[in-house]
Amino acid sequence: PAFVADDLLYDMTDVYESGEDFNESDFFSAALETVNMNDRYYGVPLTLGTTVLLYNEAYITNPEAIVDWNSWLNIATDEVHSELAAFEGIGVGGYAGWYFGGFVKSAGGSLVNDALSEVTFHQEPGQEAAAFLRDLYDLSPSSIRNSQSPFGNGTVLFKLGGGSDIDSLRVNFPTLEFGAMLMPPQVQGDTPYSNIGGDNIVIFESSQKKALATELVKFLTSQENALEIAEFTGNFPANETAIGDAYADDEHRLVLLEQLEHAAPRPQIDGWLRVNDVAIGPALEQILTSDANVVERLDTAHQEAEAILWD
Repeated sequence: PAFVADDLLYDMTDVYESGEDFNESDFFSAALETVNMNDRYYGVPLTLGTTVLLYNEAYITNPEAIVDWNSWLNIATDEVHSELAAFEGIGVGGYAGWYFGGFVKSAGGSLVNDALSEVTFHQEPGQEAAAFLRDLYDLSPSSIRNSQSPFGNGTVLFKLGGGSDIDSLRVNFPTLEFGAMLMPPQVQGDTPYSNIGGDNIVIFESSQKKALATELVKFLTSQENALEIAEFTGNFPANETAIGDAYADDEHRLVLLEQLEHAAPRPQIDGWLRVNDVAIGPALEQILTSDANVVERLDTAHQEAEAILWD
């Protein structure tokens, strides 16, 4: 958003509309959202990934019973003991802020309003999301949660993870039996939202060779090459047509692909990364690791966010 506001990026909308190089229908809709501002395209999505819920199959033998936040928490409560934690956590700082967006969305809320004119993560859905996460943290002693690779070592029931996490677990913990499931919504039957990450390619407005740059972008994101490019990152190609049946026998990645249909991008507001890292992340860290008042701490973070964005 900052680059767009400063007129630094090449507006590629006409390239899309010509249909000669890129077709909107080729890409995941969530990926296209990340390069679209004010109904104009300022780049092309290259890779994308999302987060699902990984679980230890030694303890979680009936994952189908986890249909909402309450059932997730109840099963975690039943299984934990002195040497076992419920949840590996959402990280700190920027990672915590990034993960939080999916939980807020699953609670029926948003980080900002649709007009991108008001910060909303502090409202009731955000409060409920933060309170739920704290319940999980209360079942997850820091001595276990902060140990080296606790999920891989079998001392944690649940972990948030994407493609690179799955790859790492397979390589480093080959005997670990784990499964993957869609992120549980707050209420059974609601949409199982998660967050979205990945990489985009942009061309600078100052480029003297926009046509050649466009050809390179076309090459990298083509159906022929996008899958090979994406495999370096552990993500998926943003060009959905490139996937084909590449993951037909990969039960974990099939869950990730399904989750991508309900993956929410971050707000496209200049300054949001700072809000994510400076306001939301520290607020969550305090809420989840202390007895800080959820409402008051999120209100403070809301005020900090408003000051960053619009003061």
